[in-house]
Amino acid sequence: MLKAMIYKSKSSGLRELDVILAPFATERLSSLEPDLQKSYLRLLNENSIDILNWCSDIEATPKQYEEIIQVIMQE
Repeated sequence: MLKAMIYKSKSSGLRELDVILAPFATERLSSLEPDLQKSYLRLLNENSIDILNWCSDIEATPKQYEEIIQVIMQE
């Protein structure tokens, strides 16, 4: 399952989003708690533009994704 999530993180269809998600997935995804991994998997099934807008604070992040977006955007 992790390999599939990493692959999808590298090929979201938006280069700008790939730049955010690919390093996160390859470097930190495997160390997340199972609940956060499940949340990330659900997030990957959302529209790529929405995910980019949530990561960029252009739109308010839905409550169910707030925690995983915060984790993704941590440096």
